Amino acid sequence: MALFHLFVRTAVVPFLYHQVSAGRYWVVLAICTRDVRNSAAGDSALGGARTGRVDYRRWFDRMFRLTRSIRPRADSVRVEGSPRRATVTVHWTDHVYAHDGRLFVNRGIHRLRLSWGFISEVHQDWDEDMVRDACRHAADLGYREALAPPIAH
Repeated sequence: MALFHLFVRTAVVPFLYHQVSAGRYWVVLAICTRDVRNSAAGDSALGGARTGRVDYRRWFDRMFRLTRSIRPRADSVRVEGSPRRATVTVHWTDHVYAHDGRLFVNRGIHRLRLSWGFISEVHQDWDEDMVRDACRHAADLGYREALAPPIAH
C-alpha cells in the first residue's frame, strides 16, 4: 500500500496539477468515471455540484473562459485506502490570473475518490469570497458568464 500511496502523492497528483496549469484539463477528464461527481463550494458561476464527465467538462470550459490562466500547486497530499478505493486529500494554492492580468490567490482543499485509478469524485473547498470576487471582476471585464448560475446536473 505504501508504494501506491507514494505513487499517487509524488507522481499522479503533481502530473494532474501540471496538466491543468497548462490548460490540458481533458487529461483529468480522461481518468474520470463516466458518472464522476464534481462539486465546488459556493453559489458563484464556478460553485455548485454536477454529475458526469460532460458537465464536469462544461465546468472546466467555463473556468478557463473566465480566467487567463490558473496555476494550482499542491502544498500537501494525503492518500488513504487501497487502489480499489482511495481517498486523496490535497491542500493547494492556486494563482488565478484574470484577463487583465490581475492576480487572485486562492487556497483550498481537493478531496478525490479513486477506484482502480479512475476519479469518481472531486470536491473543491476554497475561498468562496475570493472566487466570488474573481467572478465579479471577470464580469466587469465583459465576461457576463461570470454572473451565471452554477453548472449543475
